[in-house]
Amino acid sequence: MFRLRITGFSILALALKVKYAKHVNLRNMTVFALDDASIFSGGHAYLSSIRFHIFPGRLLTAADLDTLPVATELPTLEEG
Repeated sequence: MFRLRITGFSILALALKVKYAKHVNLRNMTVFALDDASIFSGGHAYLSSIRFHIFPGRLLTAADLDTLPVATELPTLEEG
């Protein structure tokens, strides 16, 4: 979490800490995160939607994402 905070992702670090109990059992995950400066709606909105930004079960690298076809949908923890 410290590394996230010092690199401009303090809100993400806080969201992961607050929602830790819900995600502790995930073996792998990829988090699509906005940096603090990019979050215009405020921390509370981001906290409530953190599940939309987590792709569970697989760790994706930038190279993995580059190989995905255009319009690929990745299932996140957010239902619906």
